[in-house]
Amino acid sequence: MIHVSTGGVRIDTETSTPTASLALWDERKEEVIWENTFETKRAHNAKIFHPLQEVMESFGHEIRRIVVGLGPGSYSGVRVGIAVANGLALGLDCKSVGASSLLAYGSDAEHYVVVSDARRGTLALSEIRGGKQVVDTLLLPKAEALGRIDRWESSGVICLTAEEALSSSIEGMRLVSPKASILCQQHESHQMADKDESLEPIYLRPPFITKARQ
Repeated sequence: MIHVSTGGVRIDTETSTPTASLALWDERKEEVIWENTFETKRAHNAKIFHPLQEVMESFGHEIRRIVVGLGPGSYSGVRVGIAVANGLALGLDCKSVGASSLLAYGSDAEHYVVVSDARRGTLALSEIRGGKQVVDTLLLPKAEALGRIDRWESSGVICLTAEEALSSSIEGMRLVSPKASILCQQHESHQMADKDESLEPIYLRPPFITKARQ
């Protein structure tokens, strides 16, 4: 997810799931004025540059700040987004800041839960209320996680996932992808702070690295 702020326009690209998107936010009108959504399984780097070029040709001279979604989500997708944000920031001499992709899910609900497959027989549960993550993401054994999901849904809390396998196997689960336009609005309404710091992807678990034998 990359979000670029201009003199009067901001742009956000969401790349943490197979359904990626890029949107423009007009700061004066306080509304999304353009959005492009594209599907890609493992090739965000092959598809992100066409819509990005379109934006740069029209708004590149106005860019002042970039906001990139840091995940959690697709390992390669998130890292492509960060690489593009870093490249733009360097080339345009502007700031780049990060935000959680969990805030970009397309739900009008004030309170919702994002469910992800965390592998190793576990599910990741991320609770969002009022545009902020309530507590750190929970990694729970599948049976325990399903129990929590049932209790949330029984109390009226919406449970979302960007993964088709989970939406088809868990009753009541809604298939929803995070959207660039949603993050644009979240960034505006919650006035996310801009900090000069390196962009680090958000992982459900620390990356597993195997060191080569000496």
